[in-house]
Amino acid sequence: MTKQEGTREELPTPPKKPGRFMIVDDETMILNVWRQALGREGHNVVVFDNGLDALDYLQTESIDVAILDHMMPKLTGLELLKQIKSHWPDIEVIMMTGYASIETALEAMKTGAHDYLQKPFEQIQAAVHTAEKALERKQLIDRNKELEQRLEFTEHYQGMIGTSPKMKEVFNIIEQVAKFDATCMVYGETGTGKERVAKAIHNKSERSQAPFVAIVFNSIPENLLESTLFGYRKGAFTGANRDQIGLIESAHGGTLFIDEVGDMPLSVQVKLLRVLQEGEVQRVGDMKATKVDIRVVTATHKNMEKEVREGRFREDLYFRLNLIEMELPPLRERIEDVPLLAHHFLRINAEKYRKEVHRIDPEVIAVLQAYHWPGNVRQLEHTIARALIFETSDTLRIQSISKEVAQNTSELPAVQQTNYLTQLPFRDAKQRIVQQFERQYLQQLLVDNEDNISQAARVAEMDRANFRRLLKKHDLLPSARV
Repeated sequence: MTKQEGTREELPTPPKKPGRFMIVDDETMILNVWRQALGREGHNVVVFDNGLDALDYLQTESIDVAILDHMMPKLTGLELLKQIKSHWPDIEVIMMTGYASIETALEAMKTGAHDYLQKPFEQIQAAVHTAEKALERKQLIDRNKELEQRLEFTEHYQGMIGTSPKMKEVFNIIEQVAKFDATCMVYGETGTGKERVAKAIHNKSERSQAPFVAIVFNSIPENLLESTLFGYRKGAFTGANRDQIGLIESAHGGTLFIDEVGDMPLSVQVKLLRVLQEGEVQRVGDMKATKVDIRVVTATHKNMEKEVREGRFREDLYFRLNLIEMELPPLRERIEDVPLLAHHFLRINAEKYRKEVHRIDPEVIAVLQAYHWPGNVRQLEHTIARALIFETSDTLRIQSISKEVAQNTSELPAVQQTNYLTQLPFRDAKQRIVQQFERQYLQQLLVDNEDNISQAARVAEMDRANFRRLLKKHDLLPSARV
């Protein structure tokens, strides 16, 4: 039998992304019913009355979902299912039969079928719904694979990953400023990758073969700050048994990166200003200064203009350090980069921990994109690493993601919430909305009733035991009075 294309009807609201369906059945009436029903929904449909012709078609054409009759001549539905899963494992398969039994259903599901339908159909729309659920899963998996391929073939920009407009703007600024020896100040929240930006500026500059030296003030004890930064001469203080250059001088010819520059003590600010003005550094206990050639890149999460106004940072030093100003966006403002980052972190941590986890379930990607990421990229990396350790299959699944991330997706703006939910099948999206409502409702109810479970249950008009079970489900059982 030659393939027959499904007829399309013009609908007022066609689906966003039609699917490609293959129906294989030796009953012409069943083929026509499927073709018409799926065609009305805007899908492409090909039909065959035997499995051998269907296999020939798959050699040259691609489909999303195959719907197979169990009992057919030449090749049974189960045999065809095995062939499809062996050669085209990404195709979702639904089995149908007029001779349903638990044994045949279990065998089909074990072989890889997405679902099982019994003929005759009581309502064709219910069968279409099952077929479209399989299509939703296939399209989610396709999107996931596309992200993996993009990561595979996309060149990382100096160790940074991102294709969002805001990150492209950051990359463009780096390209423009790297060739000049101007000071740069990188603004951004903790965990956004400010040091990576500084390293990218260094690597793209003519100083790339010279040292890149990073300073973090709150990691250096206050009594050792001056000698650590500026160095010292032998005998300058007790324990100074030899000459020692400081971190600033060790960056000679290269780039000095000062992280969280807003934490710099005023006493050090004066000396750093001299380094920038005179191009020289004076070690503790030395009578003369040493010439030093450095480029300075700083980073901060603070409002530096406010720091200057309130006298915590010198205005003259601020203007010297802030010649070029760059803003690094938080992860919640470039949420489209989350899937690429997640796959990247999965790879490097799977290698680090020697785990055979190679994929991320599409639902996990949707949840990650719905979270607000207060700790930014650093928190995302830690989340993936933790989930990887707990994962027992070859795919990172939602049960391995920490509750903090998996259950707190309601803080995003409404637009992002909608975008996130449309990445999920309807049933899963509805379930997640219900879970979010339940959690928010229970949290507020406990606050209003001062953690008194009995009183809160009465307000909710629920049985106390059921109410308590619901609290336990959302990990909200208070330790206070019950």
